[in-house]
Amino acid sequence: MITSDNTEKNNYSDNNPKNEDKSIVLKIASPLAQVFGKSTSVSQPPVIVNGRTMLPIRFIAENTGYNTEWSQNDKKAVISLDDNVVEIHENSDIAYINGEEIKIDSAAFNNNGTLFVPARFIFEAFGADVLWNAADKSISINFK
Repeated sequence: MITSDNTEKNNYSDNNPKNEDKSIVLKIASPLAQVFGKSTSVSQPPVIVNGRTMLPIRFIAENTGYNTEWSQNDKKAVISLDDNVVEIHENSDIAYINGEEIKIDSAAFNNNGTLFVPARFIFEAFGADVLWNAADKSISINFK
């Protein structure tokens, strides 16, 4: 949905059934992911940029119940869940968690219309555990 201030807003319900796997697993350059124990495809798989794993934020938001807003005018994404809000601007190493400015070690970037964000920063801000497996180049996001 496009709002009056030219922002795109999505509000997705939680796709995670109770008492089941509460993790998302993605592999670098792989078009497949495991979302709460079910296999699904990713239109743009995760990448590593300057030693940091970058994930397509819309894919994660669509599969977890996070709210996402994209402001084309400001080139920023706002990701929220309950009372937690993360604001991240395209091509900036500054982000905001609940209004507090935080310097991040890898700027979000746009690739073919998809915003990629630093995985660890975003999901740890929401209390998830983020694990990297170097052997198979996968990232696991474990929700509580």
